[in-house]
Amino acid sequence: MGFKEYCNGNDTERNKDNSKIAEEKVEDLYNKYKDKNEDELLFELLKNVELQKKEGKFNYEALVKMIEKMSPFLSDEQRIRIKEILKKIQ
Repeated sequence: MGFKEYCNGNDTERNKDNSKIAEEKVEDLYNKYKDKNEDELLFELLKNVELQKKEGKFNYEALVKMIEKMSPFLSDEQRIRIKEILKKIQ
C-alpha cells in the first residue's frame, strides 16, 4: 500500500484534510530535493540534523526505529548506506 492509498483509506473529513496536507508536504519536499545529487542531499541532512540537535529536537532512537520498520522494503545496498549515514549523524 502506498502513501496515497493509506491516506485515502481514512474516511473522516479531518483525516482527508490532514492527508491532503501531508501529501502536499511530501510533494513539496520531493520537489525541493529531487534535483540534488547524493553529496548535496547528505549535506542538507547533516545541516538539518545539526539544527535539530541544537534545538533539542533530534531523536536518534526514534530515527533508528523508523528505519528498522522501513528495512524490509530496502535492498541490501540501501541498508548498508543507511547504516553508514546513521554513523555520521549519531
